[in-house]
Amino acid sequence: MSTVSTSPKLVTLIYVCHICEEMKFEGRNLRSHLLSGHLIEVPKLKRGQRHRDSLQYAFVKSKNNKIHQAIAQRYACPSCLSHFLTIDEYKAHVTIHIDPRNAELVVLPQKRKHDAARKFSTMMQPQNRANFPQEYIARLESIITVDQKEADKTNISTLKQFQHVEQLLHQALKQEVESLPSFLWGNKIAADPDEQKLINVTKFILTTFADTCSTIAINTKPNKDYERTFWVKYIVPVFQTFANQTGLLSLNWCEISTICHSNEDQDTTRYVDGMGYDKRRNERAVFEASSGQYNANADKIIDDSTKQISSMMSMLKGIASRHLNAKFETLLKTKVFGIQSIKTNLVLSEVLLREDGRYHYSEVRSAEVPTEYVERNRWIKVFEILCYLFVELKNQEVCYQTMEDEEQGAILVIPEITIKSKLNSNNI
Repeated sequence: MSTVSTSPKLVTLIYVCHICEEMKFEGRNLRSHLLSGHLIEVPKLKRGQRHRDSLQYAFVKSKNNKIHQAIAQRYACPSCLSHFLTIDEYKAHVTIHIDPRNAELVVLPQKRKHDAARKFSTMMQPQNRANFPQEYIARLESIITVDQKEADKTNISTLKQFQHVEQLLHQALKQEVESLPSFLWGNKIAADPDEQKLINVTKFILTTFADTCSTIAINTKPNKDYERTFWVKYIVPVFQTFANQTGLLSLNWCEISTICHSNEDQDTTRYVDGMGYDKRRNERAVFEASSGQYNANADKIIDDSTKQISSMMSMLKGIASRHLNAKFETLLKTKVFGIQSIKTNLVLSEVLLREDGRYHYSEVRSAEVPTEYVERNRWIKVFEILCYLFVELKNQEVCYQTMEDEEQGAILVIPEITIKSKLNSNNI
């Protein structure tokens, strides 16, 4: 009795110009040919996309631009993973990638080379942020939802809740650098205890900024844009002062091993650039430095952002695991935070749990950190981050105390609405 072979078919992919039919052996070569020879730009493959063997096809690369006669050829698209048996099928397909109405770039011919004019909207994405590929977000959808929109807005609503802080900040930013410290410390303000803490934060941070901006620096150019130099000089002092003056966080810096991730995955140790602990010794805020001041690597940004999201998920799970008899509803109000620097950009994010058992990651505020006195108005959005963090950490103190009371029996919780019961019943 004969059996039918299920071995995949050996094929090699070739790239052919749909206009002049010149053949190339790499998609990037064909894209370059289309741009230089025909003034046509087609998009690249998305990050991480590549042809993978399947039950139907096993892909073989040609050697020395020669194709063995036993291996079938298929015409590959330079912009997606589609490939075709005939050149006519390929030609019909490739035009979907070059619809002029959707073009992001129009090539401008010159005598010796080509330049390009791009749509005004082409670069209208947030700069110095993790640009997660859509397939990455789709792959995570069953575990976590990702929202990066809120941080794009100019939102200083939390700063405005602290009128004395806002007024002091605006007055301070009108001062010359030489007079800023004396203005700050000569300005006596009567405020409630919470706002007084933020007033002190403002005074110390801006005094340090004045010191940095008036430094008589040695006139040498650094050989390398070290990410730790920028991190230690500009980012660490801001949050260390915040922690010192508010008492809401205790901070450790540089290569800190995470507790909750290690408890969850004992085979690996994860290190982060900073960790903030609340008064109950919970990991509450994780810090990542993803670049130096001037240069950033897109892959490292995404890797660090992914690590930060994973750390925040573990931190939230760590809090929940110690309070399985508390209300699930209380857990839904629990947040953990992340702060990431990319060049001079600072992003504040938070993770909480949704009712369907999925995590929700949201970038809630962003700001450019000023490094020169002429950039001092950037402090407004930085202080919005600090005020937002102040309010949310205060809320988390109340939330955590409620969770503790529920766990210890000081607040009666019926078994059906506990974290343990909810997780078991929903299989989440």
